[in-house]
Amino acid sequence: MTIYTYIEATISTPFLIVCDHASAAIPEAFGKDAISAEDSARHISHDIGAAGVSRLLGEYLPAHAFLANVSR
Repeated sequence: MTIYTYIEATISTPFLIVCDHASAAIPEAFGKDAISAEDSARHISHDIGAAGVSRLLGEYLPAHAFLANVSR
């Protein structure tokens, strides 16, 4: 698992979006029981919708974006 996803803007741009709560994934090092399946679907593990908003904003501006692939 990579710790982030990089989305390159389609043109040269000064904008950068960083979405550090984009995923509910828990690193394997913490074990599969680190958080329940119910909790991983809640705001407790990530900012629900933040990844989608970051992607859309990146396309709209346009902007480069980094999205975290692991939960906080």
